[in-house]
Amino acid sequence: MYADSLKRILKRTDERRGCIVGWLTFWNPKNLQKKVDMYGYHFSWKTHAVMIFLALAGVIGIGAVFRLKAGGVVIALTAVIMMLPVLVLDMYHKMYEQKRFADAAEYMEQMLYAFQKTGKILSALKETREIFEEGKMRSCIEQVILKLEFI
Repeated sequence: MYADSLKRILKRTDERRGCIVGWLTFWNPKNLQKKVDMYGYHFSWKTHAVMIFLALAGVIGIGAVFRLKAGGVVIALTAVIMMLPVLVLDMYHKMYEQKRFADAAEYMEQMLYAFQKTGKILSALKETREIFEEGKMRSCIEQVILKLEFI
């Protein structure tokens, strides 16, 4: 019993350590760009530089407004620069998930209306397919259509 608990604790510790090391790789703009590209968005060096500049300007501006000492501004700058890749990834991840949700909602709505109109699933799927651009949702619908046609 004690050995199992210890194994679970060690496993969670290793997972956390791997997660932290994983986040450190995103300080390299190339790694950050690859991850953002996986979400279907483009993240260039220019965008990265602008974000860093705006973050630095914001911290310096807030430091001036609150009259922070140089040490406080340096600590705040360090924290912002360290968290910037996490914030960027989170922003693009949320945009990706919002797009997926919007596609699913649009699919459900269109399928409902098309099915009510024809009463046939296959024709409703074909009509629904037409509203989607080339992408993941359209390819999923096309796969379902192919499976239904060959059954």
